[in-house]
Parts: sequence; C-alpha cells; structure tokens
Amino acid sequence: SLVDLDIHDIRDSAVTVVESNSILIDRCNLSDNTHHGNWKQGRGLCLNASHNILLKNSQVNRNSGLGIHLNSSSLRIETSRVNDTFPDADGDLGLGIAVWEASTAEIIQTEVSNNLAAGITIYDGSSVNIDECNIHHNRPRPGSQTGYGAGILIDESTTNVSGAVISDNVGYGIYSNDSLLNMNNSVIRNNSTSPEGNYGRSLYIRSVTGTEVSSANVESSSILNNAGVGVAVFSDSSLTLAISVIAGT
Repeated sequence: SLVDLDIHDIRDSAVTVVESNSILIDRCNLSDNTHHGNWKQGRGLCLNASHNILLKNSQVNRNSGLGIHLNSSSLRIETSRVNDTFPDADGDLGLGIAVWEASTAEIIQTEVSNNLAAGITIYDGSSVNIDECNIHHNRPRPGSQTGYGAGILIDESTTNVSGAVISDNVGYGIYSNDSLLNMNNSVIRNNSTSPEGNYGRSLYIRSVTGTEVSSANVESSSILNNAGVGVAVFSDSSLTLAISVIAGT
C-alpha cells in the first residue's frame, strides 16, 4: 500500500505499476511530474498489466502528457481529483485519465477538470463506469490541429455514466465513436464551441469504421445550455432517449 505520500517533481511517472495486483493508493499527492530526456511523459499514475488497483482520496494534478494511464489494467478511483494535465514533450496529449488497451475502470465521486484534449479517454475495447463525477473545463491543447476538447472521449469501448455532471468543456461534452454509451441521472451543460467557433456538441454519437455501430441509451438526464448542437447522431448510429430534457442549445 501507498498511504499519505507526496510524490512530486519526478522526471518520470510518480507511480508506475507493472504486472502487479491488489495495491491501495490512499491520501497521496501524485502531482507536478514532468517529462525528461527520451521519456516524453511525466504521468501521475501508470498501470501496465496490473489489476485490482484502488486509488482514493488522492490528488493527481499538473502532470505531463497523462494524469492517469491504464494499459490492459483495472483501476477503481474514489473521491479523488485529476486536474490540470499539460502536454508532453512533443506537445501532444494532456489527458486527465486514459483507459486504453482493453482496460477496465470505475471512477466514483471524482473531479476531472482543466485537462487538455479530454478529461477522460476510453479506447481499445475498454469498459468504464463513471459514477457521481464532476467533469468540467477540459479544453483543446494550444495549437491543436483538431481544435476541440471533450469531457469524455470514447472509441470502440463501453461506458456507463450515472449521476455525473459534465459541464463547461470546450468542443464536446461526450464524444462516442463506434461505442456503447449508457447514461442516466446525469447532466451535460454549458459546453462551448472551440475558439474557431466549431463543434460545441454536448452529446455526439457516430460510427466510423463500419465494423462497430455506436449506440447510446440516455435516461432521466438533462442536456442544457450547450453551444452548437444538443445531441448529434451520425453514420447509422442509434440513440434511445427517455424521460430527459434537452433545452437551451
């Protein structure tokens, strides 16, 4: 276990876990870590082929490239903050939480804010539950070619969102591509267009590859006061919307 530790200003990841299981990280500060030499990121927490990891009551702030990074791993995050991730040595990334390579995660009562490109990314057949989280003020990288950010960015994965507030992000509230999204009792509000005036979609569902069809099930939720488009569904994707409100777009 790692308890009551302050790990900061490391020119690498603050904590790296490889092929290990059942580790508790509690009341830790994993912040202000940066890239160095050929190692292009200074992540707060990096998991590779590791499972049953619990991070709680912790701060993961102002790290380089990726705040928390999962590759083929499983992690539960409780009552923590993942904020202010900045780009890596190449000017890329800046993601708060990256759940990649068929990883699984539970993110509970956690704040994810002021990261670049996206607060949470879920890729490569991963599965994530997001419960009672506040995901806000995530925005594009400076000079980004795409010009958008997102609260949650999903690609070829499954995501369940419950009791969350996704607000004040630039570009998209939730962007789901070739994926399954289930959302209930949540709010997507006040997400804005990029500095160029593009995007501004609170909930964007699309299918690109043709091998996977995106679908979203939204229930008992509110989509309010977003710039641009409230809900956009493209390319043979599907949306089921029940007992919800869309207003002010």
